[in-house]
Formats: sequence, C-alpha cells, structure tokens
Amino acid sequence: MPTYEYQALTPEGKVARGVVTADTPRDARDKLRAQKIYPTSLDEVKAKIKKGFLGLSLLGKIFKRRRESEIITLTRHLATLLSAGVALADALRIIIEQIEHEDLEKVFRDIHEQVTAGVPLADALAQHSFYFNDLYVNMIRSGEASGSLDLTLRRLSEYMNKAYRLKSKITTATTYPVIVIFIGVMVVVFLLTFIVPQIISVLREQKVALPTPTLILLYLSDFFRYFWWLILAVILAGGIAATFFLQTAKGKSFRDRFLLKLPLIGDLFKKSAISRFAMTLATLLKSGLPVVESLRIVSRAAGNTVLARELEAASDSIINGSDISVSLKGSKIFPVAIGHMIAVGEKSGQLEDVLERIAVDYDEEIEISAQRLVAFIEPAMIVCLAVVVTFIVLSIIIPIIEMSDIIQ
Repeated sequence: MPTYEYQALTPEGKVARGVVTADTPRDARDKLRAQKIYPTSLDEVKAKIKKGFLGLSLLGKIFKRRRESEIITLTRHLATLLSAGVALADALRIIIEQIEHEDLEKVFRDIHEQVTAGVPLADALAQHSFYFNDLYVNMIRSGEASGSLDLTLRRLSEYMNKAYRLKSKITTATTYPVIVIFIGVMVVVFLLTFIVPQIISVLREQKVALPTPTLILLYLSDFFRYFWWLILAVILAGGIAATFFLQTAKGKSFRDRFLLKLPLIGDLFKKSAISRFAMTLATLLKSGLPVVESLRIVSRAAGNTVLARELEAASDSIINGSDISVSLKGSKIFPVAIGHMIAVGEKSGQLEDVLERIAVDYDEEIEISAQRLVAFIEPAMIVCLAVVVTFIVLSIIIPIIEMSDIIQ
C-alpha cells in the first residue's frame, strides 16, 4: 500500500505534518478528513535508497549502519513503554517524537498509521525490510502471538546491542591493518614520485654510472610518474569487476571461504560467525520460535554463506528427526566441543542458556583474537615498510658514495 506524506490544517488552524497509508491519493485525503485533518498538500513517499546495478548502494549501507544504533535505542524505549502499560499506538507516537533522522521518522510514522488502522506490528515492520530484517520481524510476530511483546522487544534490543558491539569489534580489528597498509603505500608512492626523481636527475647530471638497484628504482619511479593513469584504471576496473563478482552467489561463497582460511583474520571471522549463531539462536528460541524456523532465520542472518549452508543442512536434518548437535558435529566451521555442548543443552532442556554461554565465551575469544591480530599486524607492517624504505635509501646512497669516491 502506498505511503503519502501530507501537510494539513487542523480545526484549530494549526499546520500538521505526517504520513498516511492509502490505496490512492483520494483515499488518503478521505482518511485524513475523517480525522478532521484537512490536507493542503499530499505527496507519495518514494524509497530514497534502492538497489542499483551493483546491488545495495554504498550510500544505502552507510545509512543503514548509521540508523542501526538508533533503532536499537528505539526498540529498547518501546519495550519500556509497553512494560509500563502504554498502548502500542501511543507508544509508537511517543517514539516518533524521539527520532532524530527524517527518513527513519517517516518509517515509524507509516508504522504508526498502520498499527492505528489495525495492522499487526510485525506486518507493518515487514514493509520496511531495509531497516527491519527477517529476524526482527519474526521475533515481533512471535511476541504478538504469545502476548509478550514488551519482553520480546527487550530481548531483541539486548540481542541487537550485543550484535552491534560484536560487529564493531570486528570492524575495528580489520580496519587498523587497512589504514597502516594505505599509509605505507602512500609514503612509498610519494618517495617514488617526488623525491627519487630529483635525486636521480642530480646523479645523471654528474654522469655517474647507476648501479642495478638504482636503475630498478628509476624504472619504478618513471612508471609511477608517467603511467599513474594506467595504475588508477587497473585499480578501478579491478574494483568494479570484483564488485560484480561478489554480488553473485559464487562470488559470495568464494569471499567467505577465502576469509575463513586467512591466517589470524580467518580465525577472527570464524569465531565471530559462531558467536553470532549462538547469540541469535538463543534469542529466537527464548522468544518461542520453533527450532527449525529459528535455524532458517539464523542462516539468513549469518552473514556468511558457508555457515548459512551448514545451518540450512542442520534444519533439514532436524526435520528428518536428527538433533542440532548431531548436525553440527560434522561441520567444518563449528568445533567438536560446540556440538557436545549443544547436545548437553538439548538433553537437559537448557539449550538457550548453553547457547548464551557459548556466545559469551566466544565474545571473549574474539577480544583476544583481535588483540593478537593487531599485535601481529603492527610490527609486520613496520618491518615491510622499513624494508621498502631501506631499499629506496640504499639505491640513492650507493651512487652518491661512488660519486664522492670519484671526486676524491
């Protein structure tokens, strides 16, 4: 159903703004007039962020990441309001007043309009999949069915907060090496492009025979100076080709397998995937969702195609009468100990608690792995940069020393 943004006058003569859902603009005006609100302008709200030829745009990802922390806060506040006995429609209206960003405010205004019209909250959220994924919608639907929406929202906010912190840890640990590499490359490019040519020109004027290392440095310097456009074109073309490839199922699978096999970084991503799996599954099971449906939702929210395939296989095995632990014991990602711990949880009837403990344990291991990665990357990059700079310096100093010997 289309959503319309309106500007209207109230019976008191005040200007009112908001959104309303209706099949046609005429229906929207009729709905507003029935509420004694008289529209002066009515515009259909179009999605501002769409999938382009490269999939979800970079701008869209930035918006989504920026709104994620605000949605966590709004979810927690909504849970608090419902726990205090505030009606859902009134709670949503109060929430709208707290929203800082215009695009998110329009989303919640639309949700409020639908809930006021009798649409279930989960169905209203499902129409805004850019902000609310399957996990969020299904948990809300489960909470509405069980009559414990406030408790479900509380669990959901806690889960999202943990997932957000986990994602931040991984981002911090992997961003630092990228920054160090970028700075190192920029330093080398600056030396080859601006410093080396000036020194080499002086040596040529003195008609000094250049040794092999200096000639290699000279060729590299000339290549960077005269063919920088070719390097830029190759990088740009490679980036576009890689983006196209990674949008395909084969490309995503290749990327995830490659990341999991990388030394240190692969261990970090593997532990992150296990932690997210345990945390998400525990949250869904506590919300009352069946195991098979929970596993399928977890597989879609796994963030790793390799893990997603194994979880889908596990859900199929459960349908055929197998246990979760049996399905995971033969996994290439999940350690054997995880399968045994889940088996204990299944037998004791405390599977959710066991999964939460697994998530906590792996969060601590992620901290250690991240520190280990940074501790290894920093000296390794310094050594590599030192080797390159030393080569450049020696290639310049050797002919200068030879020239001074000739002069003496």
